[in-house]
Amino acid sequence: MYESLVHIMDIHILSGSFTSLSLFLLAFSPVNRSLRLLRIIPASGPHQYISQTPRAVYATTWASPPALHAWALPSLTHIGSTSITATSSYIATLDSHAYSMGGPTGEVHLLDPVSGLWGQKIQEILFIEPDELPEADKTRKALRYGSHAIEFTSDGNYGFVPVLGTEEIHIFKKSRVDGTLERVGKAKGQAGDGPRHVKVHPNGEVVYCVAEHSNNLDVYTFSTMPIPSLMLVNSQPLYASGSAHSYRGDTLLLTPSANQIFATTRGATSRDPGYIAVFSLSPSGLFSGQAEYYETPTSGGKAHAIDLLPKSSLPSSDQESFSVPVESVWILLTDDDPCTQIAEPCASVRILEWDGWGTGGIHEVAAYAGMEMQGGSHAIFLHEHGATEGEVRHDEL
Repeated sequence: MYESLVHIMDIHILSGSFTSLSLFLLAFSPVNRSLRLLRIIPASGPHQYISQTPRAVYATTWASPPALHAWALPSLTHIGSTSITATSSYIATLDSHAYSMGGPTGEVHLLDPVSGLWGQKIQEILFIEPDELPEADKTRKALRYGSHAIEFTSDGNYGFVPVLGTEEIHIFKKSRVDGTLERVGKAKGQAGDGPRHVKVHPNGEVVYCVAEHSNNLDVYTFSTMPIPSLMLVNSQPLYASGSAHSYRGDTLLLTPSANQIFATTRGATSRDPGYIAVFSLSPSGLFSGQAEYYETPTSGGKAHAIDLLPKSSLPSSDQESFSVPVESVWILLTDDDPCTQIAEPCASVRILEWDGWGTGGIHEVAAYAGMEMQGGSHAIFLHEHGATEGEVRHDEL
């Protein structure tokens, strides 16, 4: 099945942790189906979310005072931080701007287009009344009911911010002049949803939202005429059995083809396993009828974040593609269940695979369960892969 698999280099992964101040560089070997730790990178965590550009990676932190951090690629050298008003839970980068959201506020910062360094803060966005800001909770606790994420249409003209507590998705129009955001609408979902994370179909006409409280994947159609608006048109559960009260909806990702969307939920307690769900999509972006569910080994704790990497995108030394089904993906899954912090811990990071519809569903292929991490928060496949050997490095501060 894998004609040139022996030529595939290791795939580098960067992960945060809810229990460590550090970041962790891991290497996944598709050949050996193994996952190992390469470097422990000093940081200012716990780092809850990681975003990347070709120049740098950017991370939120639960540390106080609130800040955002950056590391250069591929060296992972820390290149600075910038202060923010309230703890952020998400960063999206677009056109040399960083858009961060969390709790009562969101912020827009310039990024140096060459180095990726933090630039000037050019906007602060409020999700509460201005006179409430001085006394508002600005710690990570506010993420439970405030703004939680931001995603843009593929043309970059519109952004969407889910707000858990008010059960709204705020619609923003991005300025083509300076990149600032203008709020142009709000949408209410179903009562009790708790919108947490969103993604936008490449056609710009469909917005997907994971609802933390109802444990649904909601689908909205988006129109700019006569005014920007969202309409809820469908909803599917994130779990295969039990009730919504047994889970906490987490996050979602479209496959590069946009023919499928993956979404995750976490167990409400350590006794409840979570799920990864995958749904088929029509060319227009709506649900098209197929769904598969994978019950995870643990609850996931506060994590169960995912990243996706198409198997067909992996480089080979002879530049040949190895034979895999078109829609095959590696799935990167983080785990923060209490079992990640015991003497013989369960895995903090897992690699799974999905080879398309009718191929047996999702399977685990590798896991990292070292004591160093004690639970993963959010992890990403780094765009720059590289084969690396040797012992674990503990970089100096």
